[in-house]
Formats: sequence, C-alpha cells, structure tokens
Amino acid sequence: GTACAGLAAAVPTKENSIKGVGSGCSILGIRIAYTNPENQTWITRNSWIVNAINWAWNVGHADVLSNSWGGGAYSEIISDAFENARKYGRLGKGCVIIASAGNDAGAVAFPGNLPNLFTVSASNQFDEFKTKTSQDGETWWGSNFGPEVDLAAPGVNTWTTDLIDSEGYDPSNYTRFNGTSASAPIVAGAAGLILSRNPALTYQQVQDILRQS
Repeated sequence: GTACAGLAAAVPTKENSIKGVGSGCSILGIRIAYTNPENQTWITRNSWIVNAINWAWNVGHADVLSNSWGGGAYSEIISDAFENARKYGRLGKGCVIIASAGNDAGAVAFPGNLPNLFTVSASNQFDEFKTKTSQDGETWWGSNFGPEVDLAAPGVNTWTTDLIDSEGYDPSNYTRFNGTSASAPIVAGAAGLILSRNPALTYQQVQDILRQS
C-alpha cells in the first residue's frame, strides 16, 4: 500500500526523495486484507473487498480507485460493487477504476478482466512489454496481457516510498517495486492529475484521454 501510494501521489520532502505521478493528489488508504504473521499468507474475503469499494466512493468520495490486487475466481458481488462506483460515484460522473492485469505471463486476472475497468499491464525500462524474456532480465515474472488491457505503464524497478526502517521492504525508507501492482498506481496518479485539471470530466472521458495520449 505504501509503495503504491508513493507511485501515485508522493510529495517530495527533500532532495532525492520520491515524487509520485499525481504528486499532491489526496490518498485514501482502505484495507481489504491482512497478513497472517505466522506464514505470511494474504487473508481477505469478497465481502471485505465489497465494503472497501463501497466506502471508497460513497463515504470517502474517491475519484479514482486504484486496485493493485487480483487473482482468484470471479465474484459477482465485487463486480456489482465496481459497477456501482462506475455509475454513481463522483455524483454520477463515475469513478475511474484502475486495475492491475496480473503478473502470471498469461491471461488478465480478475478483476482486471471485468468490463468498464481500466486495466493496466506492465512495460519495462526499455519500453518493451514486460515478459519473462524482455531485456530487463527479470525472468521470474511477466505481465498478463489480453484484449482487456487498456494501457501499459512502467512495472520494473520503479523507485517509491516504503515503510520506515525494518518494517518495510528496504531499510532506506524507499524501495524498488515491481509488477503490474506498480503499473496501476502510476496510471491512477495520471488519472488524478487529469481530474485535478478538469473535475467535470466523466469516467469515460478520463479513460479516453489516457488511452489517446
């Protein structure tokens, strides 16, 4: 969450610190899961995710929903929650819903394969699609691709914020973050900039601007 937030909207506080793509946009951090400390497994429920989506647009009045999570089976109640955010969020103009494509070098994972979400795959520092054989040398993962993908964004060695000291990935308080989980908040930050410039745009207009530019 901290790594994603930094890529989307971090404000630099000193020289050589991190500046997010949508630097200065507000962030709502909404928990959908927790980690079992014994075996480091990720624990969530569809109902928790639905509650988070509903809270984001209906209580938190979020403009952009950035989703760096995915996998597992289709869930109708999650799909319906996203549709409500798209239809009724932002006083009827619709939330822009960003989803990561997944990192399995295969088909786009749920929820990125849902219609009307803006799905993001990963590119690398050589402006290639991120595959297991792309020039970056990270052979252990590749971005998911498919007709559901709207845009590719950097997903290899993105430098971002981290939890403090030993609580994070890296003791320096900054870290390199990979995957379509990095690509999605980069695009979310861009969407935040667009809406900061023109809050009257509908979700569809924001998506069109992202695709066309």
